[in-house]
Amino acid sequence: MSLAGGEREQDGTLFIHLLAELWLHQNSVTFSSRSAKIQGAQPFVSANPMGASMNTLPSASQTIHTLGEYIAPTNDVLHCLLLTMVYLMNDESLPRPMPRESSSFTTGITVQLELLQRQLFLYMQLALSKSQVRVSPKIFLSLVDLWLAIVQPWKCRQSFGSEMRGSEGCEYEKQWASYIFSSFHFYTTVFLTILVRLNELELAGKDGESNLRCVDRVLAVFNSALIGTLGECGEILMNLTSKGPVEASNRGALQALHAHCMRLGVATEPVSFALFRRDASSLADQMRWVCESKSSDDSKKRAKEILRSLRVIFDLPDQTVSDTSLNHRTTRLPGTTKRLEPERDRDGVLTDVGREQLRSGRRLCRPTAVE
Repeated sequence: MSLAGGEREQDGTLFIHLLAELWLHQNSVTFSSRSAKIQGAQPFVSANPMGASMNTLPSASQTIHTLGEYIAPTNDVLHCLLLTMVYLMNDESLPRPMPRESSSFTTGITVQLELLQRQLFLYMQLALSKSQVRVSPKIFLSLVDLWLAIVQPWKCRQSFGSEMRGSEGCEYEKQWASYIFSSFHFYTTVFLTILVRLNELELAGKDGESNLRCVDRVLAVFNSALIGTLGECGEILMNLTSKGPVEASNRGALQALHAHCMRLGVATEPVSFALFRRDASSLADQMRWVCESKSSDDSKKRAKEILRSLRVIFDLPDQTVSDTSLNHRTTRLPGTTKRLEPERDRDGVLTDVGREQLRSGRRLCRPTAVE
């Protein structure tokens, strides 16, 4: 069912405003003047598609702070948000064609999604960064479910059974390109925030299998077609930041990207996955540990699939860790690779982060090297 047009659209817009006020405005937030430690990009003066300079805007990767005491999301609110997103993604006007420069400008998403985008982005970035993954994994997993609904509208159609139009599959297809361009930072910035936190999931014990499923579901979003579309986004934004010419065929896509960034209130700039290869490598190391542990065959199969996805998305080398079983209880590690070493300062002494990496089992070192 579409919410577009006339009185229904007005009622739908008012309803969305009420939901946003009730669920997404629990924290007053602001961008930090410095970049997030996990993300590293710096703010810059962006340019609009017509070449006019704009005021300096924050980078989407900058730290988001609360202006008061942080109020964590509840499972009930996250469940309601998930149901709302599934409903909105079922709008029959989706997917939309790519905007064209010669026509009146439209984005690749509905008015209702436009109204929610900024608040959803801030809400998710804040909640994901504050989520206590080890203490309360259920909240983090619910946030991941919400993100999956946002970035896979084609799968949300599956929830409506016979109401699903056409023969749409369960994976991304090119007809959804305008949606990707109009939701770019959910596929990049929010995903990379999730990636960092995935490293904190416990892969052993009773929750190990369900946590592996979570990692698999996140990475399975990025099939070859979607990676190709995100690559197109990156090329267009690189040309924009370098003030290079934008091909006429890409101007509609650039308009959609720029409008998306303006809705979020962030600079129109590319996002580099290369900055997160270390986090992806850390996750890959954990998958190798699963493969070499006494985990079930299903878990080992899933870990191998996750490894394959990480190599494709982050262009990781196809290598294995030799001479050691990556068991959390290992005491002799003669073949430990540099990649598995915990973080140290310039003097070779473990940092606080390094000590936490050892405690959580995400990094390994010889017992005699613990300083």
